[in-house]
Amino acid sequence: MKTGSRIVAAFASAILCAYTGLAQPAGAPAGQQAQTRGGAAQVRSPEITPQGTVTFRLSAPNATSVLVRNTSGGFLDWPGGNETAMTKGDNGVWSATIGPLKPEYYVYVFVVDGVQTLDPQNIFHVRDGQRYGNALRIAGEFSRGYALNEVPHGTVHLVWYPSPALKLTRRLYVYTPPGYETGTARYPVFYLLHGGGGDEDAWTTLGRAPEIMDNLIAQGKAKPMIVVMTNENSNQIAAPSVVAPLPTSGPGNPMQGTAML
Repeated sequence: MKTGSRIVAAFASAILCAYTGLAQPAGAPAGQQAQTRGGAAQVRSPEITPQGTVTFRLSAPNATSVLVRNTSGGFLDWPGGNETAMTKGDNGVWSATIGPLKPEYYVYVFVVDGVQTLDPQNIFHVRDGQRYGNALRIAGEFSRGYALNEVPHGTVHLVWYPSPALKLTRRLYVYTPPGYETGTARYPVFYLLHGGGGDEDAWTTLGRAPEIMDNLIAQGKAKPMIVVMTNENSNQIAAPSVVAPLPTSGPGNPMQGTAML
């Protein structure tokens, strides 16, 4: 029962910080982050310092206003508020620095002239139902359990199965612990259900379930086990694919000249 309690506690904690991602490390001073190549500004975003401050940057030379918005949830508020106006530089690069933030996972978006968009420099993005955002992690002891650490890793399988009750072929995710594919041992099965608005993809991307299991097993805090993550939405056969919006080209697009995800 103690092992089960630890697992439940770990996943409950993951619900509270149910977003994932990494970001680019600190580099040159802020004034040196924007360079030009082929006439377009090359930017680094987000830039995280060891002290936990984060600088966001976006090249949008034709925009009239840009905000960075924290969409992590009320329990992960940013100091000074969850919307920060960004300042435009002479090179058309907007920037804003927030923090320091406590060690956690955070999700954010940019709002360009009232239109919400992703950070084109941050390849780590998450989906929560129909909402999309970029993710970053502030390193620290509290967020270490959700990180991709140097430990043996399990495998996440995307499995299609027939559902006689719904008369559909549906999909679920299955995590198998390190060594499962090469061994013959039998394992307990843990069924992990998503919350409202989620799907079978929620726990692997938002909840960091594979990383949590890898870390707990490596630390001896959980027995190796199989984790099954189902889609509880009877009107879905599977989670939608994550596809970021692409901007159209033209003078009316404030993002022109910026590579989008």
